[in-house]
Amino acid sequence: MAARLRTLLGGTLVLFLGACQTLDSRVWNLRQVHELDGSPSRTGVLRNGVQLFLSNALRQIPLDGPELFDPEAETIDDPEGLCLKHLIGLAEYDSDDPRARAYQVEFFSWLGSNDRSILSRERCLLELGRLGRELGVKEPRLLPPDSTPADAATIGREITELLRALGPALRGDANMIDRPGLRETCERIEGLEYDLEGGRRFVTAINLLRERLGFGRAGVERLVETHQFLMRTCIELSLAQSLEDPSPLVRSAAVVSCAQLSRTADARLVMAALGDPEAIVVQRGLEILQRYGAPTFPEDLAPEDRERAEDSLLRGMVQLSQSIEDPISVAACKALGKVTGEGRSLRPERWARWWDDRQAVEASVSEESLP
Repeated sequence: MAARLRTLLGGTLVLFLGACQTLDSRVWNLRQVHELDGSPSRTGVLRNGVQLFLSNALRQIPLDGPELFDPEAETIDDPEGLCLKHLIGLAEYDSDDPRARAYQVEFFSWLGSNDRSILSRERCLLELGRLGRELGVKEPRLLPPDSTPADAATIGREITELLRALGPALRGDANMIDRPGLRETCERIEGLEYDLEGGRRFVTAINLLRERLGFGRAGVERLVETHQFLMRTCIELSLAQSLEDPSPLVRSAAVVSCAQLSRTADARLVMAALGDPEAIVVQRGLEILQRYGAPTFPEDLAPEDRERAEDSLLRGMVQLSQSIEDPISVAACKALGKVTGEGRSLRPERWARWWDDRQAVEASVSEESLP
């Protein structure tokens, strides 16, 4: 019987539907092409959507011999290329679907910082800004240097407590959730500090729990809130780490996504980008100023410090407008026009004169204010 099914289904359905990929198969394959540390795995079991569906369905049928769609691990020739392919495919799913969003956050935050491929990290970072904005992330955040992130043992204990509170629901009894226990556990989870690895472990665990419960399950709203808290944490940490990525391509993607969170030109973000040694990062900083206009400064910044910072930023933009690299010069001229409201001239000499005139006026005002 098993051999007959193997011949008919394996030889027919896979032949005609082998190219079909689903959300489940993309998640499966992304796990297969990576080791736990994000490095490429060169052995695994790759599946398309049909194979994965049939494998899961046929597990319920008692068959003698090897499982129909459970082949042994094989060599993966191009894990980096397959990773990028499935990341692009994963990004195409509508993030309004909470299930798709959960897996997007899990993989984009993890591989955006840990994948060995520059192109895959860049792809992930470009998606995190959109996801972060949807989830209410305000800005990137590094783990405070004096904080102690939750270790694997702590995370394991809290996952065990979640299982205890949700146990009856996981076994099919929706009315037997320990809601007080669930609430207390979620409060403890949200009170912990996380590094990116710890946050990702928790997001992965809750993804699996919600798969078993059903992403639309009522009665677990407190778990959903904690899930979203952890997803925000992962995005904040991944973006912050990626701003310091060794690759300028990845750093530039992180800059773009960070600006997307608030849709403003955050002064700290822009000034860091303009001071980057690589032109592509500088250009992204200038493009943010072109799009959003005058930079925003922290509300608690003293007026005199804000004035100095604004002056420093404008001086830097004028210097960049004189660059011998045309893309940088053009971007700086456009940014100056947007930020200052002084027109849209693309002539560097015009902005050099504007800066000299501005300095002369400020010097005259300073002299007049002297006793």
